[in-house]
Amino acid sequence: MSDKTPITRIFEEVPKTAKRLWKLLLKPSIPIGPVADTPLNNACIDLFATAIAVPTIISVGNDLALGLFDITLDEIINWKLFALLLMLNAALFSLIIYILLLFPLRLKARNSHSSLFYHSLHFFAIQNIPISILFVSCLNQLIVEGSVVESAGVVNFGFTLTTSVAVLVLTIWLLAMPVSAYIKRYFRSISAYVLGFGAVALASAVNPVIASSYFSNIVNYKQFCSELVSARFKYEIESGQLSKDCIISKCLSAKGEEAFTL
Repeated sequence: MSDKTPITRIFEEVPKTAKRLWKLLLKPSIPIGPVADTPLNNACIDLFATAIAVPTIISVGNDLALGLFDITLDEIINWKLFALLLMLNAALFSLIIYILLLFPLRLKARNSHSSLFYHSLHFFAIQNIPISILFVSCLNQLIVEGSVVESAGVVNFGFTLTTSVAVLVLTIWLLAMPVSAYIKRYFRSISAYVLGFGAVALASAVNPVIASSYFSNIVNYKQFCSELVSARFKYEIESGQLSKDCIISKCLSAKGEEAFTL
């Protein structure tokens, strides 16, 4: 039995996260057997490492792209809570996937099938990076353009579209396909893929952490309103036609509404 404490193990394993995730990206598969004897044993550590690293990755990426985003990210987003919600989202999603598939799989094999849960956590260790970038990109467009649909420039639109496609492709490649392959060991091909893709789609639909109510918990709404007003009413404020403080107050009072209009 190992005498290593959880903290010691984290410090030893975090530097190996990139190597493990690269292997997962190249060859995603779900092993059968005790999780402790597989790479999934470090899924929680890898999820923690990437969730904490996301703010740095986005900040450095924004600097290298010469200000791809027009908003002050560190002042608007509560990164600590954001990282916590990334991990919570992964845990809830993984639990939903596991519960959805446990009953049909137990009919075929009386195993715990816990590797499905841990593989989903491992998947999110990678997926949380493009999800976070997509979130920031949409937030940027919402402030600059007043809509996540309208584009704040061709480059920003292309970046958002590419990130969205990456999220979809990674979901299929790293989650839906391996889950279906795992189920295929117990069911026929068609049934396995229906169950696998169906569980992923259903989990995405019912996962409560993706609800819009979480937006207000992650975002500093006062700073959000300040930057939104500065971006959308810049010329009116500079010309003296509108009062910035009055518009910010109106934005703050409209919190929770679907749109902010004069």
